[in-house]
Amino acid sequence: MVMFSGFHTELAALKALGSWIEDSGWTSVLVQAGVTTPGAADSFLKSSHVSRTRHAHQVAAAALYILMDKAYKTYREGVDEGEEPKSFSDWREQAELESPQSHYWALTLHFQLTILIFALSLREENFQLYKDACKSLAP
Repeated sequence: MVMFSGFHTELAALKALGSWIEDSGWTSVLVQAGVTTPGAADSFLKSSHVSRTRHAHQVAAAALYILMDKAYKTYREGVDEGEEPKSFSDWREQAELESPQSHYWALTLHFQLTILIFALSLREENFQLYKDACKSLAP
């Protein structure tokens, strides 16, 4: 059986993620936030430099989660007195059903985290984590 190395698998996954977010405004956000330059941001979509691209996705995944957490806190503050607020997972599931944008960014976050877990499995030489990440990358 012929199989890609870990590096080439990660590279292919990062390129797929780049295609997924290409016209989403992700590169503009990175530039406006001062994370990188326009040229470097565009290179992240093509995964020209794997470790820099991985780092950009680590930053983006953290930012997406922080924004999601802020949105949940805003929801909790707006809940009427006496009404029980939804759990984070229930709230997130409803937001994804009601808003295509929430659904898109939740899928993006999941994709980013799966790639980062794959990279972690290679670093830690954790075969079980590697198998789980491979299953998630190619369902």
